[in-house]
Amino acid sequence: MRTLTVLVIWALTAAVPAGQVLRAPEKTPEQVLVDRAIEAAGGLEALKRHPAFVWKGEAQVHVQGKDLKIVGTWSIDPPDKAIVETRQEGQAPEESRTLVINGRQGFSLVNNVRSQLPAEILENERDVFYLYALMRLLPLQDYAIRLTALPKSEDGLEALRVTQPERPDVDLFFDADARLRRLLVETLDPVTNTRRRQNVKLDGEMTSRGIRWFRNLTITREDGPYFELTILTLDVLPGLADPRLR
Repeated sequence: MRTLTVLVIWALTAAVPAGQVLRAPEKTPEQVLVDRAIEAAGGLEALKRHPAFVWKGEAQVHVQGKDLKIVGTWSIDPPDKAIVETRQEGQAPEESRTLVINGRQGFSLVNNVRSQLPAEILENERDVFYLYALMRLLPLQDYAIRLTALPKSEDGLEALRVTQPERPDVDLFFDADARLRRLLVETLDPVTNTRRRQNVKLDGEMTSRGIRWFRNLTITREDGPYFELTILTLDVLPGLADPRLR
C-alpha cells in the first residue's frame, strides 16, 4: 500500500509543469481531529517512541451475577501483544493467573500449568487489546484504517467510526480538547458466543514520559456494569521483551 502511494505521488510530481509547486492535499476533518488528539495525548514523537504500556492496577469484574475484585499488572504492546497477571484481592502473588496474547496465539498460566485459550476467549481478548491500540491514536493514521465522521453525541462529543479489515468497527468520542473519552464496540462474548455491545468510558489521567493516558476505564454492557479498572502506576516503554512472547 505504501509503495503504491509513493508511485502515485511520483507520477503526480512528474506531471506538474516546471515552476509550479505540488501541494499536499488538504487534510479531511477526520484527519484534523486525529492530529489534535495525538497532540493532546503527548505528541507524535513520544507516542512513536513508546508503543508499550505497563501498569499496576485494581479492577472490579461483574460477570454472571458475581462481583470480583482483582489486582495485578497489565503489560501491553497493542494490538496483539499482552501479558496480564492478576489475582483476587487478598490472594498471594503466587496464586496469580497469567494471560498471554501473542498475535493469533494465546494461553493462560496457572500454577505453572500452560493452557491454550479457547478460540472464543482468544477472539474476545484480541478485540479488547485492539481497543488499547486505538487509544494510542497513532494507528488512526494507518492507510488500512478508514475514518468516518459521525454526528456529535448527545453530550456534545465529536465522533469517528474506525473501520479496519479483520477488526470490529469501533466508534470513538472526543471532547472539546480532542481527548478520547469513550469507545463503542461489539465484541464476542465467550460465554454466550454472541457479539455484545460494550461502552468503554475513559476518565482521569496518568502520565509517563510525556504521554497522557487514562486513569479509570469503565466498561458497561446492555445489562449493566461489566468491568471497572483503576490504574495505580504507569510506565511506557519502547516495547515488551518478556520471553513469554517469543
